[in-house]
Amino acid sequence: MPFYKYMCPDCDYEGKISHKMREKIKYCPNCNSEDIKKVIGNFVSKMADSKIVKSKLNVETFIKNSKKDLDSSKQDFEKREL
Repeated sequence: MPFYKYMCPDCDYEGKISHKMREKIKYCPNCNSEDIKKVIGNFVSKMADSKIVKSKLNVETFIKNSKKDLDSSKQDFEKREL
């Protein structure tokens, strides 16, 4: 069975509860409050995670190369000014 993250604002409970997909948790396991809420978590698969890492590396490389190009253009401009 999958785990779902829940929180209770009455007692500040935060935890994972395992239950069937169609099952509803009605009470906080800590204080029995009916105000328990399912927290929407971040789901990232390994495939998506690797794409995020690749994208981040591509962006970082682009920024680094752009800075080099900008510095080179700046130096060329300064040479022309002299």
